Amino acid sequence: MSPALLSPILRPSALQPLDGPVRPRWGLALRQVHAVSAVVVVMAIGLGLAMTHLVSDAGLRFDLYQVHKSFGMLALALVLLRIVVRVGQKAPDPVGSFWQRRLASAVHKGIYLLLLLMPVCGWAMVSASPLPVPTVVFGLWTLP
Repeated sequence: MSPALLSPILRPSALQPLDGPVRPRWGLALRQVHAVSAVVVVMAIGLGLAMTHLVSDAGLRFDLYQVHKSFGMLALALVLLRIVVRVGQKAPDPVGSFWQRRLASAVHKGIYLLLLLMPVCGWAMVSASPLPVPTVVFGLWTLP
């Protein structure tokens, strides 16, 4: 079977042309942290929606809040790791027109800002609550 007929998911470098020059891309470590971060963020959003709109049992809702906060802290740790790893890697050469590159850069920075601010705002909101409910991250340690 020709490699061109394989699904892009099955090809080792799905974004690379089969017969053209190979473009440089982000390193493996950063791509892996990116993928894990995406899964964690989607899980946190799903838990947030479930706990606020789908669950009426107070005990289950409390448990979902704890897991949601845990995923938020994991997302914060992963974005900080992404920033550290990103600083140590040279970016691939940009593609597209001048305005596409500028817009892509602005959107990228905005997403990083949101990935930093959302968990920090959630943590601040929980810390400012008059209720003395501790946040126990994945049942391992308590956040201040």
